Amino acid sequence: MKKFKTFLLCLLMFALGVAAAVGVYYLTVGEIAWEAYLEEELMPAAVTAGTAAVTLYFTFLPLIKKIKESGLRFDKASEDVNATVKSKQKYDERLNAYGERLSTMEKCMTEGLARMERKLGNIERIERIGFGNTRELVQNGYARAIAKVGEEDEDLENQA
Repeated sequence: MKKFKTFLLCLLMFALGVAAAVGVYYLTVGEIAWEAYLEEELMPAAVTAGTAAVTLYFTFLPLIKKIKESGLRFDKASEDVNATVKSKQKYDERLNAYGERLSTMEKCMTEGLARMERKLGNIERIERIGFGNTRELVQNGYARAIAKVGEEDEDLENQA
């Protein structure tokens, strides 16, 4: 608003300067009936120019205010968008961190299960050797029954 008022003031000063320059020119060139010239030509032109300037000022004042308000709303919307983008980036970072943690946990669990399967396989072999080589179990037929239990479990696992 202050810029617009400053512009109008500069425009008015310029018009007064031009009027003064024209006046000085006519004073030095020849004799003119100054009173008639001021009343008939210069004053109507100055009044018309002043009226036009004031009319334009009050005509465009509401438009300038609305443009300024729209600019402020646009700035606010830009700030909101920037804040949303920043918060989304934070959530993305957190989500990526959770994804990395889940990948690490999955890797640990997979490795742990593989170790457990190897150990269970070893335990099963140890038991078969132990039960299969015990004289009493072999003579009474228990060793064969124990071997069948292991085979049945393997068949069930293969079917699943």
